[in-house]
Amino acid sequence: MLTEMIVIASNFSCSRPLLAEMKKAGQGEPKTTVTKALGDNPARKIPPGKSLKAPSTRYAAQNELREHNQLLASTNEALQKRLHEMQSKCSTLEQERSVLRGENEDILKRLRECHVLLVAENIDPGKIQSSLFY
Repeated sequence: MLTEMIVIASNFSCSRPLLAEMKKAGQGEPKTTVTKALGDNPARKIPPGKSLKAPSTRYAAQNELREHNQLLASTNEALQKRLHEMQSKCSTLEQERSVLRGENEDILKRLRECHVLLVAENIDPGKIQSSLFY
């Protein structure tokens, strides 16, 4: 039974019931101190040989954030430039539209005048077109 207890103690799984069994057997407290391994702690799982936060990882994270901010700033500048270009193009198109509306109104006015002349002279536009082609 003593060899079983030593094997269990060497596996770092010593518990209070095992100590109670040893006291009942009259052997007393074990002479070796049993401590938990890092992997047995359920609250903190830290791989052996690694610290919580090394300075190099902090600087790497800061550099990564700085690069990300620079990328965002350059993208923002490009978007602002594109917005300005689109706004100027929009104003140009609005000016062209107003010019085209004016031209359209002039054409409609001349069309009405021509229609009035055709009605006044009692001229059929369909007959004029057919006579021009023959």
